[in-house]
Amino acid sequence: MNIKYSLLRYFSIIILVMVFSAVSLVLLEDNIENGYQSIATNITNEYQFGENALQLIATYESLVQNIADPGLTAQYQANIDKINAAASNLSGVSFSGASSDIYQRLRNEVALLEGYTTKGIVNAKQDNFSQNSDILEQVMGDKESIQQDMASLIVSYVSDQQQEEKNLAKIQIFAQTIGVMTIIVIAIGIIFLAIFFSDRLSRPIMRLAELAEKISVGGTLTTRVDEDLMRTKNEVGSLARSFDRMVRDVEKRVDDRTQALRQERARLLASINSLPIGFLLLDNADGVLISNRIVQGLFPQKDLTLASISKLFVPPFDVGELDRSLKEKQSYELQEIKLGERSFHLMALPVILSRSDQEDETIGSVVIMEDITRERMLDQSKDAFLAIAAHEMRTPLTVIRGNAELLLDEPSIIANVGLKTQIDSVLNSAVRLLGIVNDFLDVQNLEGGRVALHVEPVDVAWLLRDTVRDLSVLADKKGLTLTINIPPDLNSLMLDLDKFRLQQIYVNLISNAIHYTEQGSVTVSLGKEKDFVKILFEDTGIGISKEDQGRLFQKFETGRVFLKSREYGSGLGLYISRFLAHLLGGDLVLEKSDVLKGSVFCLKLPLGRIPGNGNSKKF
Repeated sequence: MNIKYSLLRYFSIIILVMVFSAVSLVLLEDNIENGYQSIATNITNEYQFGENALQLIATYESLVQNIADPGLTAQYQANIDKINAAASNLSGVSFSGASSDIYQRLRNEVALLEGYTTKGIVNAKQDNFSQNSDILEQVMGDKESIQQDMASLIVSYVSDQQQEEKNLAKIQIFAQTIGVMTIIVIAIGIIFLAIFFSDRLSRPIMRLAELAEKISVGGTLTTRVDEDLMRTKNEVGSLARSFDRMVRDVEKRVDDRTQALRQERARLLASINSLPIGFLLLDNADGVLISNRIVQGLFPQKDLTLASISKLFVPPFDVGELDRSLKEKQSYELQEIKLGERSFHLMALPVILSRSDQEDETIGSVVIMEDITRERMLDQSKDAFLAIAAHEMRTPLTVIRGNAELLLDEPSIIANVGLKTQIDSVLNSAVRLLGIVNDFLDVQNLEGGRVALHVEPVDVAWLLRDTVRDLSVLADKKGLTLTINIPPDLNSLMLDLDKFRLQQIYVNLISNAIHYTEQGSVTVSLGKEKDFVKILFEDTGIGISKEDQGRLFQKFETGRVFLKSREYGSGLGLYISRFLAHLLGGDLVLEKSDVLKGSVFCLKLPLGRIPGNGNSKKF
C-alpha cells in the first residue's frame, strides 16, 4: 500500500476522534455551567418571593391601621405586583419531594392572603372596620405560617440544590477524567504510529544509506540494491529503483570515462615519447610523475627527483630558485647547462589549474631538456670561422683604408673630382667592413670571456660630451641636429668604470641614432634615478615596430624597418652594447619606439664601484 495513503487514513481517524472528544467535552461543560446558573437563579427568585410576601403582609398591616393613607394603598399594590413577578419566575423551577409540597402550600397561603387583603380594602372603603379587625387577626396568623413555610422551603430547597451541585461536580470530574484519558489515548496512538512509520521508513532508507557509504568509501560501483527493496510498492521502493538506476548509470559513465582517459593517456605517452627532447612531468614535491624515453636514457636511475637530476649536471642548477619561480607562476630557463660532454637547454614551466570561483592553483610542473650539443658545435665552428675570417680580413682592410686616406691627400687626386669620389667610396666601404670585422672580434672576445675590464675613475659627463663632439661631424653631414642635455649638478660625475668600454657604448648608440635618422634631431640626456645614472639616446628616425622590438638585442638582428634604410650594419652593435652594459653592472633597454617617429634607448649605470675581474656573462 502507498505510504502516503496509509498515513492519510490513520491520521484521519485520529483527527475524527479528537474532534468528537472535543465536541463532547464542550457540550458537557456547557450543561454543567447551565446547571450551576439555574441553581443560582432559582435560589435568588425564591428568596425574592419570600421577601415580597413578608413585605406584603407588613404593608397590609399598615394599610388596615391607616386605611385613609392613599400612599399605603399604592405601596400595597406595588407589593402585590412584586409577589406576582416572583411567583412567575418560580413557575419554571422544578421542586421535588418535600420542597414541592411546601412551595404549593406557600402559594395557597399567599393567594389566600391576597383575597383577605382585597376584602379588607373594600371594607376600609365602606368604613367597615370591625370586619377588618377580624381579617387582620387572620392575616397575622397566616403571617406566621408563611414565615415558617418560607424557612422550611428555603432549607429544603437549599438541601436539594446542594445535592444537585454534588451531582454536577461528579459529572464534571468524570468529564475531566474522560478528557484526560482521551488525550492520553490519542497521544499513545500518535506515538505508536510515529514509531511504526518511522521504523517502516527509516529501515529501507538506512539500507540505501549503507549502500551509498560502501560505494563512496570502497570506490566500487558493482554493489547493487536488494531486490526485495526494489519490489516494494511505495515511495521507498521507487527511491530504491531510482538509486539502482543511478548507480548503474554512474558505473557506465565511469567505465566510459576511464576507457577514454586510458586512451588519452596512451596517446599522451606516445606523444611525449615521440618528442625529440627530454620531458618530465613533476608534482609539487618535485617527484617525477611521467618521463619520456630520452629522459629515461639520460637518467636510468630509479626514484628520480628534480634534486637528484640537478646533481648530475655541471654545475648543478638551483632547485630552490626553480621552485620559487614556479610558485610565482613564472617559467625558469637555463640557456646552457652541461651533462658530461653534452650541452642542454633547460626550461621549467608551471602546470596551472584554472578555476572560475577561486584563485588559479599550481599543481605541478613540466621540465623540458633540449640537447643543444650539435647547435653549440655548429656555433663554435661558425664562431671559429668568423674569427679566422675577421682576423684575415682585418689586415688587408687596414691596408686599403690607409692607402685610400693617403691617396685622398694627393693633389692630383684632389683635382680629379671623379677619381676622388671613387676613392671616397673605397674608403667608406673599407671603414664599414673594418667596423663589422671589429664587431665580430668583439663578440668572440665577449662571449669567450676574454674581455678584462680596466676600472678607473671616469667622468661620465665629460666623456659623453667628448663623444658627442666627435660624432657631430657625422650628424652635420646628414643635416641633423645633435644636442646634449646635462643638468648643472651632473656636469662632473665621477664613476668607477671602464672608460674604453663605456665610450664604445656611447659611440654605438649615437652612431645608430644618426644612421637611422633621415631628418630631425638626435638628443642625448644625462640624469640620475635612485642608485643609477640614466642616459637617454633619443632620435626622430625610422623607429622600430612592435614585432621587431622583441628581437632587437639579439645577434644579427636589425629589424625589417632598418633594412629599408640606406644605412645598415652587422646587426651586432646593440648586442655588444647591451653585453658591455651588463659587464659594467648596468643595463641597456629600449624605452619607447614608434615607426616613423623615432626611438629612445636608455643606458643605466650603477653609482657604486663594479668589480674589474674581467668575468663575463652571456645574454
